[in-house]
Amino acid sequence: MSTSLVNSLQAVDVTVMVSQRHLIDAVSCAIVPGEILAVLGPNGAGKSTLIRSLSGELKPSSGEITLNGRSLSDYSSEAVARQRAVLPQTSPLAFPFAVQEVVLMGRAPHVVGVESEVDREIVRETMRRADVAHLAERNYLTLSGGEKQRVHWARVMAQLEGVSGPRYLLLDEPVSSLDMTHQHACLTLARELASQGVGVLTVLHDLNLAAMYADRVLLLRQGRVIGQGTPNALLTVDCIQEVFAQRVVVMPHPQRDCPLIVVP
Repeated sequence: MSTSLVNSLQAVDVTVMVSQRHLIDAVSCAIVPGEILAVLGPNGAGKSTLIRSLSGELKPSSGEITLNGRSLSDYSSEAVARQRAVLPQTSPLAFPFAVQEVVLMGRAPHVVGVESEVDREIVRETMRRADVAHLAERNYLTLSGGEKQRVHWARVMAQLEGVSGPRYLLLDEPVSSLDMTHQHACLTLARELASQGVGVLTVLHDLNLAAMYADRVLLLRQGRVIGQGTPNALLTVDCIQEVFAQRVVVMPHPQRDCPLIVVP
């Protein structure tokens, strides 16, 4: 992948080095509106580094990040924030804001002056979709880890609402602190966002969740791409052994057109 795609958020041969060590090495991938790309790999494979590079937080040592065919560096931070939202692994917030105020922060790139009633309606709707509407008045600091994670899901959804043109959502281990029910609920939200024209990249550790919800998967090991393709093509016994050094059994899912991975 050497050329930039229009209507994509793309890494083109991106390398990030720290203290002469490659965190990612010549990685190329594209986040395309309407699709979910799941990034998989063991701890230290470079998954979070890739997200930080795609978000603009981390400048590549070489290669380029492009947004809709133009270098990410050509855009102002405000322009990027109107098209791209990021849910990091942790969202440190040490102030006792009410939950609805935290979600309202997602509207910041769109607000001139004071938030409008439209902004507040978007906040109410995204809180409902993330199952945190009942927490609207709660002090954010009093919430459980899973509740906080869902609040930030509402925040990033609010950030992308009301935007015309391509939009992108970067999720770094977005279900790590959620129970089984909310893991599937939030990935169903990601699926719904993709159906509405959002390009979604998500880092996941559960291969079966990736198989169920992703259109494509990207396998990383020691900062390099091992493979990219559909879950059926990539989540095989041999690929999983190569990436994770783990023996597995792969069988057809009994109810979905995707693989089911079992550790024997």
